[in-house]
Amino acid sequence: MKYGELIEACIDIIKSFNPIVTTLDSHADDFTKNMENAFEKVFIKQVFYGCVRYQEFLKLFNQVLFKIHSSSTNRNDATLYSIFSYLTLFRLEELQIDDYKKIVYSQDAVKMHVFLQFIFNAEALREHVRDDWIQLYDYTYIDDKIIGGVERMLPNVADVLATIEKKATGHIASSLTQSSFSIAAAKSGDETMAKTILEDSIVKKKAPTQPKPFKLTKPKPKVIEEPEAIKRETKAIPLPKHIFKKSLADIEKEKQERRKNQIERVRKDYEKGKVQPFKLKTKETNYDIEKVKEKFQEEDNKKYQFDKKHARKLPDFNKNEPEIKPTAAAILREGHQLTKKRQEEEKILKDFEMNMRDASEFDRWSKEMAEKEEVERLEHMQKKKIEMELARHEAIEVKKQKHKENQFNAAKMKVEADMREDQRHHEKVIDQENKKELISMIHDQRVVAGDEKEKIVQKNKEIRDQVHEEISEALAKRRAEEEAELRKREELIRQIRQLEKIPIVRTQGFDPTETAGHGVLNEMSIAELRERLEYEKIRREAETEERRKQNLQGKAEKEDMLKDTSDQILIARSELRNQKDKEREEKKRKKEELERKRQEERERGLREAHRRIAEKKRIKKEEDDRLAAELRKIKLQREYLNAKKMQMEKKVKKDLEAGLERQERDKRNAKLLEEYKRTQVKVKDMQVNARNNKTKVQGKLDYDKGYKERLETRKMENEILHKEVLGYKNTKYAKQKIQEETLKTKQHKMNPFKDKINKQSIDNATKIQRRKQGVTTTFHATKEMAPSEEDFDQMDEDTGGLLAMEDEGNEQEDQVNKMMEMEA
Repeated sequence: MKYGELIEACIDIIKSFNPIVTTLDSHADDFTKNMENAFEKVFIKQVFYGCVRYQEFLKLFNQVLFKIHSSSTNRNDATLYSIFSYLTLFRLEELQIDDYKKIVYSQDAVKMHVFLQFIFNAEALREHVRDDWIQLYDYTYIDDKIIGGVERMLPNVADVLATIEKKATGHIASSLTQSSFSIAAAKSGDETMAKTILEDSIVKKKAPTQPKPFKLTKPKPKVIEEPEAIKRETKAIPLPKHIFKKSLADIEKEKQERRKNQIERVRKDYEKGKVQPFKLKTKETNYDIEKVKEKFQEEDNKKYQFDKKHARKLPDFNKNEPEIKPTAAAILREGHQLTKKRQEEEKILKDFEMNMRDASEFDRWSKEMAEKEEVERLEHMQKKKIEMELARHEAIEVKKQKHKENQFNAAKMKVEADMREDQRHHEKVIDQENKKELISMIHDQRVVAGDEKEKIVQKNKEIRDQVHEEISEALAKRRAEEEAELRKREELIRQIRQLEKIPIVRTQGFDPTETAGHGVLNEMSIAELRERLEYEKIRREAETEERRKQNLQGKAEKEDMLKDTSDQILIARSELRNQKDKEREEKKRKKEELERKRQEERERGLREAHRRIAEKKRIKKEEDDRLAAELRKIKLQREYLNAKKMQMEKKVKKDLEAGLERQERDKRNAKLLEEYKRTQVKVKDMQVNARNNKTKVQGKLDYDKGYKERLETRKMENEILHKEVLGYKNTKYAKQKIQEETLKTKQHKMNPFKDKINKQSIDNATKIQRRKQGVTTTFHATKEMAPSEEDFDQMDEDTGGLLAMEDEGNEQEDQVNKMMEMEA
């Protein structure tokens, strides 16, 4: 058996295993009983046992694999990945590397590439799968045995990874494969292996396909004759002349005359002619027709009864059953049920004959036990209802208490939220002020950079326009050459078509009795073919007639069978109807008895619930009465206390009057003391102002003496800061140059043709520019664009001056603060 077939057998044995039906050993023995090779049996069994044993472990691995590589994996291959993950993680040290290679090479290269790149990546396993595995096994086992084993076996499978990746993608570019080769080369000391992997990792790019237009001949435009102009003139029929003889007033006058004549003619016919109106007897009578109608309506209402529910009684469908004609399918289906029921009855009788026992006693016992369980269930339900009612009352009380607590907590939380909101608003205002200052600083720095950028962009636009002009000239030249070549090809094709128009005579006679002469077996002529077709038609008509006779015979037999079955069904239905009537009556009786028991149990439960609730209400009422008695007692005590309080209030009133007099006396003394203190403060203020003026003058003199020393120190600090800034800018400029060079090299590798064209166009543009302006002018222009050291010095001097001014302002602020402290 080949390695691919061996893996397919492992997949089949895992998928066909059902732990509910068979055990592991019996299923493995049944699956491998027809295999002759003992080693193959052992391999399949070991893989089967291992995958079942570590089912949860492998399932977690498959979930992560499908989640990360959802676009390059199929969930139908879950069993395949489980088998290979079991062999790789648990049995790779026992397997020989050559056998593992053959097993991997027997599968699809794309599937194996995704699997191997993920399972031999120890960092990916630690990041995505380790946390899930630790929930099943100890972390030391996962780190040392599983993931550590994968890292140890990585150099041994380096060539497997490289081969599978080469088959799947066409080159070797993954970091895992390269690292495995480097580890294997370091262990073996062979440097050629690392060189080969580096050569294979470089993707050989093909030259891009350049589309070329089809060399088709352009058809000559047909000469279209000018169409003949069709005249579209319509001649109107002239109006008759008599129309203009009469006016509208004349026509209206004729209409009025005709109307009068017609009215007069009709009036004369009715007055003197033979036509007269009908003479009706109703005109001669004096009774009222409406009263007669009401009289006849009352008689009809007495005769007919419209308040009945039904015009006639409904027929009794139970007595007179309607005749229903069943279909053939219904007859066969019901006949099958009858035979099945008959077989079950025969089986019961046969079992009674063999074992001499019947299941009727067991059925009776089971019914009694079911009824007993139903009664117990009803009692349990009533008990639960009582408990639920009591729990509801307790829940209502708890809910009220909880509502009060929530209101208190909500009020407290609102106060805290308002305090936090004020604090956030204050912090937000401070943050906005800081951001505004930062934005103004950044905006001032960007203005200078924008001007320099605009100059470079303008120069690049000029170079781009020159390059576009050169490309357009080259394209125009190429287009003219292609048009000349196309005209030559059109002329050659025209000559070839003229030669093809010369007719060639190819005629041959036809004989229906001769064969075509192709040398094919059973080759025949047209005449023989027609004769054989006629014989085949006669044979098929005979077969059709025979099948028709067989169908008619089968239909007659089927009708007889359906008739017998329908008779048996009618007999069985009548028996079943009688049996069901008896069962229905018995069921109705039991249902009434059960309903009566339920009603008794429900009433008993309600009485019990009412008793318990009344007991709780009585206890609660006693508690309320006790609390009311205590409240009355407390009220009496308060009344006694109020009487004593009135006496105390009189005493307090006298004390308050004495206190008010004392307070007035103290106020007068306080005013006198305050006036004395105010005069002393004025004297002290005048002394302090004199001392402050003196210290101000002295401080100004000291500041003028130390100004030169401070200026020298600020200049030295400014030079140090200037050097640091210059060094930082030089390092940044060098890094930017290195990044630009690396980016240019990458772009050159990705598209060398485009880079070559760009270089040529830039060289041509620079040559043209040098011819116009000269080499010296371009050198000075580039020198002016780049920031010089003098510019940096000027910027540093400006920043140093600003720093010095800021320090002086800080010193003045310190002096003012000291003076305020002295005054205080």
